[in-house]
Amino acid sequence: MEESRQLISSFDFLGAMSNIGDFFLTTLRCVGRFFSRFFLSCRYCFSPGDTACERCLEDALDTGMEREDLSSCLQVEYVFSGCAYKGAGRAFVLSAKHDLSFSADSFVEGIAIELSYKLAEKVSRKTHVAIIPVPSRARRRYSGRYISLDFARALAQQMVCRAQEKGEVLRVEVYDCLRLSPFDLGQRGRSGKQRRIQRKVYLRGKVKNLLPVILVDDVITTGTTVRSCAEVLRQGGMQILGICSLSSVAR
Repeated sequence: MEESRQLISSFDFLGAMSNIGDFFLTTLRCVGRFFSRFFLSCRYCFSPGDTACERCLEDALDTGMEREDLSSCLQVEYVFSGCAYKGAGRAFVLSAKHDLSFSADSFVEGIAIELSYKLAEKVSRKTHVAIIPVPSRARRRYSGRYISLDFARALAQQMVCRAQEKGEVLRVEVYDCLRLSPFDLGQRGRSGKQRRIQRKVYLRGKVKNLLPVILVDDVITTGTTVRSCAEVLRQGGMQILGICSLSSVAR
């Protein structure tokens, strides 16, 4: 009996030490991420040089996935994500959205290249496609951190390049025609239950000739925002081919 009590107490001690170690590492990473804003270093491993080093960028791109669970729920053919919303991918996405000193070009372009090869098979018989970014709040839109629009433009450019490599003609246009309600508080800091509440999205104008649409977002968690956008576009008479995102929470 005494031996079992000693064994349990030793397990409790090891569990407490592991929790303290996790807290220490998390605190150290947050402090490093704060000071890395003032120096040119990777936002994940803090190595000097680019804000997104090649090793961390490759690690993030290796976690790309297809969300088949969402494709059936959203009634689209495919849902592609460039990386998982964890580790280096999460650090780069958060830096791209909130850190003005972070250079997101290499990260966004790398994911756009990876997804363009997957999309080349899906739009091989199309000649004209529209890409619509999922809207952000007005403060982020006008502060220069509208990462969904940057991703949409990079993806459109890479899709045209893939079509040219195959000897095909593909025209891709980007339409920034969706807006969130001015009273929308965003998804930051919300629980999973709160994130599933339908968001109010408005359509400003229409896509030329009602082209088939590819929706793009920065992060997909529960899929509530892209579902709201897809419903608004369908009400406007548009066909949603698929959805692409920089990152996604693995399910």
